[in-house]
Amino acid sequence: MSPISTSSGCSMARATASRRGGGLRHSDPNPAYDEVRAGLLTDFEPGTPSATRAAILRLVDADDPPLRLHLGRGVPAIEREYAQRLATWRSWQDVSEAAFGDQQDLTDQLRG
Repeated sequence: MSPISTSSGCSMARATASRRGGGLRHSDPNPAYDEVRAGLLTDFEPGTPSATRAAILRLVDADDPPLRLHLGRGVPAIEREYAQRLATWRSWQDVSEAAFGDQQDLTDQLRG
């Protein structure tokens, strides 16, 4: 794979097609994810791409930037999803803790 130059002088790797006679291949959609795909289409609102530049510059210039930053207006949908996940995890907390085991049993096994 050889690099190609852009007008700015930077180089980037060239994407190559598969040597087995094709390019990008898609698998059949898994019905288990139909709801997720539908939600992505209804919750997605494209923004103004040029606005991203100022947001990223603000991020990189910050004294204490976050490790991750969601760009756009998707945070309410993310909050709803995580609230559902947390509720599920809380309802199964006894099972989760049972998988940890009894600390005394572990100590006895190590001395054993």
